Amino acid sequence: EEAGIAVEVVPGITTALAAAAATQQPLTKRGVARSVAFFTSSTAPGEPDQTAIPDCDTLVLRKIKPLREDLLDWLEARDLLAGAHFVERVGALDERRLSGPELLTLRGSKVSYLSLLIVKNPHRVRGERIKGCLKKSGPPPLETTP
Repeated sequence: EEAGIAVEVVPGITTALAAAAATQQPLTKRGVARSVAFFTSSTAPGEPDQTAIPDCDTLVLRKIKPLREDLLDWLEARDLLAGAHFVERVGALDERRLSGPELLTLRGSKVSYLSLLIVKNPHRVRGERIKGCLKKSGPPPLETTP
């Protein structure tokens, strides 16, 4: 606004949700993808690096600019490239979207700080379902004596 650029704030619409809408990729879908995790790919200065990427059906990786080469390697090594979608500057006039193998064109290219990846994981192993709910794993129930 200070630079004379019109800004519109839409409460409740995050870049991740806007990117999912722009790519027409639901973050969750009954019977296919029940879980989604939002993960910032880079850490703040002075904070420990996060190395464990959440295990989920759909992963939204934000702020990928500093790690894009490593993330592309990670996607290829895990056979996740086909279900990955890159969105840069979602909602802006210069919005850019790439999907699947097109993401490899990001290698060595300039990427905006305002970019993210939506990654679908078709290889994720899910737990057993009982009456539509995931079976709880844990200790057996306590036996009661009469």
